[in-house]
Amino acid sequence: MKSEHLHPLSIVIFIGRVIKQLYILLGLLVWDVISKNNISPWVYLGIVLLIIGWGIVRYICFTFAFDENGLTINSGLFIRRHDHIPFGRIQTTQHKQWFFLRPFGIESLLIQTAGHEDKESQTELPAVSIKISNLIDQLYQNKEKTGSDLPIANQSDQANQIPDNYATSTRDLSKYALTSFTIFPILGALMTLYSQLNQFLPNRFLKPFETALDHLRLNDWLIVVTSLLLLGAILSYLLILQRYYHFVLIKKNNKLTTVRGLFQRQTLGSSLKKLQAVMIEQNILRQWLHLATIKAVVASEAGSKNRDDNNFIITPVISEKVVPSHLHHFVNWIPDSFPKLDYLPKICSWYFVRNAVCLSLIPIALSIFFWHQWGLISLLLLPIAVSLGIYKGQSTALVLLADNQSLVLQTGRLWTKQITILQRKNIQSLVCRQTIWMAGRNLTHLCVNIRQGDGNQEVQIRYLSDEKSLAIYRWYLQKTDFKNQ
Repeated sequence: MKSEHLHPLSIVIFIGRVIKQLYILLGLLVWDVISKNNISPWVYLGIVLLIIGWGIVRYICFTFAFDENGLTINSGLFIRRHDHIPFGRIQTTQHKQWFFLRPFGIESLLIQTAGHEDKESQTELPAVSIKISNLIDQLYQNKEKTGSDLPIANQSDQANQIPDNYATSTRDLSKYALTSFTIFPILGALMTLYSQLNQFLPNRFLKPFETALDHLRLNDWLIVVTSLLLLGAILSYLLILQRYYHFVLIKKNNKLTTVRGLFQRQTLGSSLKKLQAVMIEQNILRQWLHLATIKAVVASEAGSKNRDDNNFIITPVISEKVVPSHLHHFVNWIPDSFPKLDYLPKICSWYFVRNAVCLSLIPIALSIFFWHQWGLISLLLLPIAVSLGIYKGQSTALVLLADNQSLVLQTGRLWTKQITILQRKNIQSLVCRQTIWMAGRNLTHLCVNIRQGDGNQEVQIRYLSDEKSLAIYRWYLQKTDFKNQ
């Protein structure tokens, strides 16, 4: 293997990352300029040259090489690091291309494995030609298909298969954006930004603005709040629309690939056999409109539940009536129709209500203790807790699929319903938990653990009867028929 450098434009990317790492220092410099403190211009020039120089050094020290078996990346100046990634360990590959890189035919290639730490599970080639990126991806696919070390020339004719495509229309994406709750984190970010302005802007800029706010009347405040909500809704809509712009789901050679994005085009792919589970999610708005979002669970950062932008969403929005047939078309072990779910008895909803009410009593008691009469407003948490408990109890269900190899789990949380479909071979562990109080009522918490992202995802079916828990436990202990996988 002959090592080679990245595209020269990666120097710009490395410089940008150095700036990102030094944002505190650069923020102090901006503050210094605004405050007109007397610091020698040579200091600013030295910092700029240091940033540019460090970006160039990172480019020079970063090389990569690949063959039919794997990819090797060399990096570091004082501490040299050599990372070798066998293609057989790769969980997902992700291509990212910003709009300003398209004329140059280069993109970023992220290779994600099943590591247990973010830094260990993801490797990136920040700027390589599309030709090299596609070649690495093709070598990975060849290894997935054959499981051997055969070269590309000896691969089967499967590479000539016609792919199955599903494209999400702009109208459907608008439904997805309008039924999203992204507006709330956006409003939180705007409020946080406002609270931090006094640390970056001098008083001569902030004082007139604060004076104007102090003289606002009730009608003016209503206009301000309405404007902020409208601004948050517009930003949320535009953010989601550009993120999933021209979304396409492709199935070819037992591999699922999604392509999306306006300003940054992202292509995320994973072998079907690397899928840990499939999740169907519906928040309260999408339940009313009978819409659903479908996600794939993989053992890499692309499936991380803590990073929404990197989630492996295989269909942003689709009518819930066609979800089974749609999934069966792309994931063949999922049937084209789901059996009737086995829900908990209605009496079990009381247990969820009791738990939610007990938790809500803590903030209620603290609010009344510290704010007295004003704290009584927190009593509104009681009906909210009751509704959350009832919803969770009525949403909890499970069922075994007809192939006797797959399990469907349904849970509810914060008025969001989630259905998890997984195969027995992908279950990492299955645990039955029971307190002394639950033993007298023949109830058990069934906990199913699967790999998600760089960690573990536990799906709990709470207050399940001992009989049903034991049946699932015995099913899990059965020897898996790998011939049917």
